Amino acid sequence: IVAGAFGVIAVRHKSREPGPLVAEKTIYFPPRSDTPEMIALLQREGVIESPMLMNVALLLEGVRTKLKQGEYLFKARASLHDVIDEMANGRQVMHSLTIPEGLTTDQILQRLRDSDMLAGTIVDKPKEGALLPETYKFPRDYPRTRLMTKMQEDQRKLLEQIWAKRNKDLPLQTPYELLTLASIVEKETGKASERPQIAGVFINRLKVGMRLQTDPTVIYGLGECFDGNLRKKDLLTDTAYNTYTRDGLPPTPIAMPGLGAIHAVDR
Repeated sequence: IVAGAFGVIAVRHKSREPGPLVAEKTIYFPPRSDTPEMIALLQREGVIESPMLMNVALLLEGVRTKLKQGEYLFKARASLHDVIDEMANGRQVMHSLTIPEGLTTDQILQRLRDSDMLAGTIVDKPKEGALLPETYKFPRDYPRTRLMTKMQEDQRKLLEQIWAKRNKDLPLQTPYELLTLASIVEKETGKASERPQIAGVFINRLKVGMRLQTDPTVIYGLGECFDGNLRKKDLLTDTAYNTYTRDGLPPTPIAMPGLGAIHAVDR
């Protein structure tokens, strides 16, 4: 019993000593890696010296089956205890993806597909305006569909909060209409100081039944047919998004508006 107690103390003391890693290193443990595979990789990369010591330490800590796969950054001279603590608690390296305001759903989905830090395929396309432009952080191999779902949920919550505090005199019936008008303001100008004035013009036109007559909606309606030059014939070509030929708002937003454009509309 005494020998066993001393053995436990010795292992715990040894596990807290500085490790062999001379400089910080990032190591990726692929999905479905088991504990022996992860321990072997740690030894090959010079993070630990003794697989046996790590196995014993894992048993003493009761976390042998709790090491999580993923990408980890190990500091220079990280102790065995620190290595186990990082992996058992899943403190993975976080990557980021910034979605700027003014992009369409298709453009945002392409950014998700282009990120080699994300995994999986996107099957269902969200409706225009449903994704919140923001900087998102996630671990390597995070599912694209899960990130897309988070973007939709964050947008929904934000719209609910803004709609509840909106100016009740707005000629808008739903949060989606507010988002649609904000997207037009977003595409009309990139200057924050101009947004309230532009939003005011559109709101007044809606109140008196005047057509919005805004070029960005026409361009969106032209889709891939738009070559960069907006011509008079384009303004006369009727589409669901041509606010020169049709009354009221277009059927959907034409981009993902930022908070500045949304607040310019809701006040």
